[in-house]
Amino acid sequence: VKHPHSYASSSSNFPPLCGQVGAVLGYIMRMQHI
Repeated sequence: VKHPHSYASSSSNFPPLCGQVGAVLGYIMRMQHI
């Protein structure tokens, strides 16, 4: 199985995505607070 390489490539693209998701989640939480 030669997936590690593909997985590593996907992993390196995850941090920015996680950051965006976190920002969106925070925004939704704020909207629900109001």
